[in-house]
Amino acid sequence: MGWDAAVVWADQLSYGGYDDWRLLSVDELCSGFNCSSAGNELGHLFYEDLNLLEGNSILSSLEPELAFFTNVQSRNYWSGVEYALNTDDVWFFLGSSGYQYFNGDKTNEFYSWAVRSGDIAASVPEPASLLLLLSGLLGIQGIRVLQKRL
Repeated sequence: MGWDAAVVWADQLSYGGYDDWRLLSVDELCSGFNCSSAGNELGHLFYEDLNLLEGNSILSSLEPELAFFTNVQSRNYWSGVEYALNTDDVWFFLGSSGYQYFNGDKTNEFYSWAVRSGDIAASVPEPASLLLLLSGLLGIQGIRVLQKRL
């Protein structure tokens, strides 16, 4: 869909009991590859969470986090941010390569990815990792007890 339609779609989206959806944000100080700051939501997902390198498709990630998303396309995605120097341009992200840039034609048909502020999953340790940590702590405690006895 074109950018204007994408903005309306995200703004009117009601899904999962939430109605505060919006298009992706970007870091306007970054253009090109490796735009992965926390302020650049799709770039951060691409480079940091999915561990992809520039030039790779978002669909090539082997990270299990990719399975959290459905209908991901290796195509262009609109951001919700107009280019500050010329509001006829809008920032977009290429899922096919991890490239971020701006486009002067808001009627181009790109994909849209709706997000919510603060909708971040917490990191939960795996049971095996937790067991390893606890056994290490118990081992350290056991060594301390033995040292006190000697």
